[in-house]
Amino acid sequence: MAPAAIPLLLDTSIRDWVLIPIVIVMFLLGIVRHHITELLKSDRIDDKAAKAALDGQGLLRARVLRANGRFLSPLAFQMRKNFFTQADGGDDSKKGWLMQERPKPANPMGDPSQMMGMLKNNMSFVIPQMLIMGWINYFFSGFIATRVPFPLTVRFKMMLQRGIELPTLDASWVSSLSWYFLAVFGVRGLHTLVLGEGNAADQSMNMQQMAGMGMTPNPTVDMNQVFKAERENLDLCVHEYALANIERALLDTASVSATSTTSKLKQH
Repeated sequence: MAPAAIPLLLDTSIRDWVLIPIVIVMFLLGIVRHHITELLKSDRIDDKAAKAALDGQGLLRARVLRANGRFLSPLAFQMRKNFFTQADGGDDSKKGWLMQERPKPANPMGDPSQMMGMLKNNMSFVIPQMLIMGWINYFFSGFIATRVPFPLTVRFKMMLQRGIELPTLDASWVSSLSWYFLAVFGVRGLHTLVLGEGNAADQSMNMQQMAGMGMTPNPTVDMNQVFKAERENLDLCVHEYALANIERALLDTASVSATSTTSKLKQH
């Protein structure tokens, strides 16, 4: 009979000087990175983003009109339809909203200001990560930091025991380098609690963006084609007023309700 495995006992100093400091440093790094990103942002109002939001809201209004226009009177529906699809008038500003020409989508890589903003954002992420990785590899290389409170299969060793080459070590033990990667994803909730939603301290999102960079190009949408398709859908939309006989329907409903009430009273 094989002897039972002797459990490992971690010194409390590892908890105090390895486990907790990594979490604190990652949390503070996210706070600093958020404020640095906010300082590096341009104060110039992004006109392109404002116009894109305006176009998106207008397109949504056209789709809502097409989906729920039956509840409008024929005159009200036609007025709203003319607002979107009217083709009269030589001036582009007097045409319907969906008839107006939008500028062709430009290549985002050709905008120097946007490229500089992307470079600043990437540098604010890459440089701190390089410093933290060097700090952990120099001071905490080969440390076993903690253990997960449930058993794991051998497949988790590559994920939880980075920097430790011990094939006989149980898979539930976590190395200091793996604890760093877990802390990157684990402090997102604290950053959201302190900084709010959409903060710049979410390093996991930056990792995903850098991993996917170059594999999928940034698509540019030609809004003229989108508006043309919506304009054709509105032209093909046949208006049927759903409230044309609403008075008769209400009277019939009231009559049926009164008849049922009278019959119940007679039965009693």
